[in-house]
Parts: sequence; structure tokens; C-alpha cells
Amino acid sequence: MEINSKKYWDSRFEEDWESKGGRNQTQYFTNLALRLLPSSLINTIKKEKLTFLDWGCAEGDGVDVIGSYFPEFHVSGLDFSKSAIRKARENYPKYTFYDGALEEYGKKFDVIFTSNCLEHYTNPLEWVQKILEFTNEMLIVMVPFQEKNRIKEHFYTFEYGTFPLEINSFIMSYFKVVNSNPEYWPGKQLLIVFTKKDSKILSELNLEIYNPQMDEAVNEEEDFVTKLNEDIKKRDEANKIINEENQTLKEWIGKLKEEIELRDQGVLDLRNELIEKDKWIAILQDEVNKREENSVGLLNETMEKDKWIKILKDEVEKRDQATLFLKAEIEEKNKWIEILKSEVEKRDQVNPNNLGID
Repeated sequence: MEINSKKYWDSRFEEDWESKGGRNQTQYFTNLALRLLPSSLINTIKKEKLTFLDWGCAEGDGVDVIGSYFPEFHVSGLDFSKSAIRKARENYPKYTFYDGALEEYGKKFDVIFTSNCLEHYTNPLEWVQKILEFTNEMLIVMVPFQEKNRIKEHFYTFEYGTFPLEINSFIMSYFKVVNSNPEYWPGKQLLIVFTKKDSKILSELNLEIYNPQMDEAVNEEEDFVTKLNEDIKKRDEANKIINEENQTLKEWIGKLKEEIELRDQGVLDLRNELIEKDKWIAILQDEVNKREENSVGLLNETMEKDKWIKILKDEVEKRDQATLFLKAEIEEKNKWIEILKSEVEKRDQVNPNNLGID
């Protein structure tokens, strides 16, 4: 979606204009512009009972502020966004609102006011000339001033020499630069008034005696600037303290980083040592496994030998029993031999012939 197109602004007014403070900002800028106008100019305008148009009125909040300042005026608002005008008519039904462009209505107004609209165009002076075609007496313009870092919706930066002293039949009758309340805009605002050369209003003005130092609105703004400068000074001092603390923190952070690096190196050394020990544990585990295998082999061999020992013991016991049996049998036979010998001797004594002697 193209920024600053009708579709873009219809979307903004439908979605986030109010939530982002657009209505409050409109009221602030309109009040600021009216307070900054010279009292002689305000008084002259009030005597004439003029028609008043807010060009680029958004949701009509500036129209209501103007209507409060000039209750005797017929105050209207115009914006090219249909969504904005629809909401303006809902918000302030007692005022007249137009959607579209001035040339569509062919209607002129005594005073046209436009606040913070021209910066949305790349050719703001051409738009000023167009607006002046529909202005009978006076054009009041307020725009951001010297906006170096523009927001995305702003296409133009206004400087001291941006506006000429004379445009067509209108001359610059007032020029004022003020600091804004940063709650609504973080920078300066430029207020310019163009008045028609042959205007009765211009002939009645006595701007040369205008003293801005005596104007209550200007004093209020200058008091605000003074307070703002004091706040800036205090913040600078606070920033100095914060910077010193930051420097101390940076030093501590540097030391902590060194300590962390040392500890990281220590952790790395421990990890390497653990890796080396893991290697030795693996070697020892292999050795233990081998020993366990050897132990199992020896255990099996021992069990096998125990079996043979038992078998041999059984065999020895059997042979011992056999030996005992044989010994008993030999003893029995020896007894019989002795008996037989005794019997032979007896027989030899009885019968000497049995000795074989002739």
C-alpha cells in the first residue's frame, strides 16, 4: 500500500489513528497554533465573523477546538479520507465536513487553517498555491520545522527559507518557530500566516508593536523549553553517572571474561585428562577381561583335574581294597602252607621211607 495515498489514510483512520494518539495530537497542534497567534490578530479576526475551514481535519478534533475559540464563526472541516470525515461527522455533528478536494465543491472560505498536513507531500508549496485559490482573507499554516530524521509518512523538511514572503496576492504576515511538547511531537513547529494584500484584516493589524515576550502562550512555551533544558541537563548528569558505571561494569566484565577463559582452559585440561584416563581404563578393562578369561580357563582346568583326582582316588581305594583282599588271601594261604608243612613233617617222622633213603 502506497504511503499517504487515500487508501493508506483510510486504513490509518479505521485501524490505529486514535490508538496511536492522532486525535490528541490534532487537538494539541490546533490549540498551540491559536495560542501562538498575536492577540491583535485574534481580536481582528473575531470582529469580522468569518467562515473558517480546517484543511486536512482528520476526525474533526481541530474543528471543535477552532469552534470553541470562535463560536461566532461558521467552522468547517475537509479531508480527502472518507473514513476520517465519516468519523468527524459522528464525533461533531454540529459542524460541516467535506470529503475530497476543495475544487470539487467550488467553495471559498475567509480563513483556511492547515496543521501538520503539508509535510506529507513532496511539493507542499504547490498545495499552498492551490489552497490560496479558495482563501478570501487568510491562510494559517503549521508544519514540523527542521525535521532532519523524517518519519516515513513525512516527505518534506521545512527550513527558514522554504516559504516565500509573497505568494500570488498573499503576503507573509506572521512567522513563528516554537518547541513542541515531546509528548505530542519530538521537535519544533513552524507557524506561518499568509494574508491577502487587500484584506481589511491586514489593514487593521499592527504587528510591528507585537511583543512575543509579553504573550502568555509564548511565555508558556518558553517556560516549557526552560524546564525541558533543565530536564536534559539532569539527564545528561544521569547519563554521565550511568556511563561511569558502564565503564566500571565493562572493566569487571573484562576481568570476568579473563577468569572465564582461564576456567575454560582448566575445564579443557580436565577434559583432556579425563580422555587420557578413559583410554587407560579401557586398556585396564581389556586386561581384566583377559585375566577373567584366563581365570575361567584355569577354573575349568582345575575342575577337570578335580574330577580326575576323584576318579584316581576311587581307583586307589578300589586297589587298596583289592590289596587288602590279596593280603588276607596270602595270609590264609600262608596258614595253609604252615599247616601242610606241619603235616608233612609229621608224616616224615612216622614213615622214614618217605624220605627217599635207600
